[in-house]
Amino acid sequence: MHEEKGTIDLTATTELGVQTRRKGYETGLAIIGFLVFGCVILDRNAMYYIGPFVAKEFDLSETMFGASVGALSIGYAVFGLLAGPYADRHGRKKVMLFGIVAFSMMSGVTALARNFVQLVVARTILGATEGTVTTTLSAIVSTQSTPRRRGLNIGIVFSSSTLIGFVVAPIALTQLATGVGWRWAFALAGIPGLLVAILAWRFVSEKHVAQPSTEAESKSVPAKPRGQFRSALRIHNVRVSFVVAVLIGVWLSGVGAFVPRYLTTTGYHLDPRVMGTVVAAGGIGGFIGQLVMGALSDRRGRRSVILLGLALLSCYAWVVPLIAPNVALLSATLFVFSFGQVAITLAVATIPPESVPSHLAASAVAVPVFGIELGAFGGPILIGAVADLTGNPAMPLWLGGLATALALLVALRYRETAGRRAARAGVSPAQ
Repeated sequence: MHEEKGTIDLTATTELGVQTRRKGYETGLAIIGFLVFGCVILDRNAMYYIGPFVAKEFDLSETMFGASVGALSIGYAVFGLLAGPYADRHGRKKVMLFGIVAFSMMSGVTALARNFVQLVVARTILGATEGTVTTTLSAIVSTQSTPRRRGLNIGIVFSSSTLIGFVVAPIALTQLATGVGWRWAFALAGIPGLLVAILAWRFVSEKHVAQPSTEAESKSVPAKPRGQFRSALRIHNVRVSFVVAVLIGVWLSGVGAFVPRYLTTTGYHLDPRVMGTVVAAGGIGGFIGQLVMGALSDRRGRRSVILLGLALLSCYAWVVPLIAPNVALLSATLFVFSFGQVAITLAVATIPPESVPSHLAASAVAVPVFGIELGAFGGPILIGAVADLTGNPAMPLWLGGLATALALLVALRYRETAGRRAARAGVSPAQ
């Protein structure tokens, strides 16, 4: 029996409406996540760009400067690790909101430091509050995104690390530090986070947060955080991501912390404001790369894209000491190689959560977050010490590039989790 002409298919209409609302929510979630993580990176990277001003006032050696940068990673790693299992069981949104407000306030506290020890303490506490945000935000976006948009959504969120961290931050913070002083620059950097916390509180839904995806998974939720970590660490891709993340952390410390210092001192003697423009060019490239290559990984697979990204990161570190002091050429080179920053997002926030059941998503993210901060903590101290011993200011860049080259070799062990190849092969990353 045929339907009468003009009859409305209410089921199809309802499904279309649900899909439209779902797509709208995912888009909004990605935008809010972009702003949240952008504030995390703004406050985190503030030391990179304001650091030369602080180092001058406190008379910091390369080793002490490395320690002041790496201190943040101690708190970031420990509390990121603890926040994952806690948020999986008690709700990710409230943990994330607490972290946003706390790190925004701690940025202002950094401005009150009067000596090296106080600076290290303030940055350590700031790192602890930021670690809770990164872990929970990654899990929220991953578990609330449909598979065909997961790479794009996470790419949007973490593209803020480049657009804000390497475009807005170097220009704005160096201008502020030059104009009103480094203390006011730190204080003002915390204000955007408080505003974004309000947006996240109003928009982000708890509907699917910390809820098992199936009845079987519900029964398998470990009673203690230790059990959640053990469950996550049984997954092959999570273990690979941990090692890759440690090595990426060394790259971040070698490049993120020491490139601005190299450009403004013994390397190129650039004016801090010119340095901010050069680093910003790389940030624009990283922003575009996160979006384009993140979406590409949805179609072509995560493994091939992360391998390309790690190769580009090594080139980024190694090429800086080799280029003549030509600002235009240096800016263009950093723009191209910064496409590789998508590797950080894939290793930490994309591959681990999609390799585990949804109720372990935050715990899975916490493992590489701990790894990247472990590398970012030890990296700048070790790299700074080697630079002091050798007297070679380019040494941090050579070592940073070496770290991501090693990460590329480790990343060959990844099992595909997305794209057409994974679908055809029917592989399970959880094996």
